[in-house]
Amino acid sequence: MALHLLVTGTGTDVGKTVFTAHLVRYGVRRGLRLSVFKPFCSGGREDARILRESAGGASSLDVVNPWHFRPPLAPAIAAAAAGRRIRIEEVVKHVREHAKGADLVVVEGAGGLLSPLASDGDAPALIRRLGAVAVVVAVDRLGVLHEVRATLSALPSADASTARLVLMDPARRDVSCRHNRDYLERLLGPDRVFRFPRLTPSLLREGVHPKAGREFDRLLAGLG
Repeated sequence: MALHLLVTGTGTDVGKTVFTAHLVRYGVRRGLRLSVFKPFCSGGREDARILRESAGGASSLDVVNPWHFRPPLAPAIAAAAAGRRIRIEEVVKHVREHAKGADLVVVEGAGGLLSPLASDGDAPALIRRLGAVAVVVAVDRLGVLHEVRATLSALPSADASTARLVLMDPARRDVSCRHNRDYLERLLGPDRVFRFPRLTPSLLREGVHPKAGREFDRLLAGLG
């Protein structure tokens, strides 16, 4: 049975897509049979294109990203504005149909954990229906402790207890960076917190950052 991961974040623009792309690229290079999805895009499809390319381009853009909207709004709101209604079960059906035979299925959400995705649900609903492990991406900066605790508290307790936290290096470090990881490891356990260097789309062309590679190994080993 394939391992399902749903990558979400503590908010918008915390690095979900670039983390997901590097994870997918790493998985492909390790020889995993991998499927990646960005079910919803609003305001453009560049994120889905990055993910498709990171997986080698075998799937079409419409398979990676079946629902896309021009306005940069939460997907459920953008869909309603376009006169459409998408249900969580449609997303689950699409993922299952196009991920047959995969070892690892990676689904990236949109916005933060509670951003409305479909007319009847958000990322926690999708996590539950897919049987996925939540991977929460956050930026290591002042305020991240609240952001992480608030995000995890919004998950059902069973999903919160298995969630993994990805702590991304910021563009500029502040004094809190000397303390955030230690606190979060005490909160969640060191086997559930993963520290990544600042990743960018351009780094995808240069191979896997050594520090990122070690953390990907830890992440996948702990889930497998």
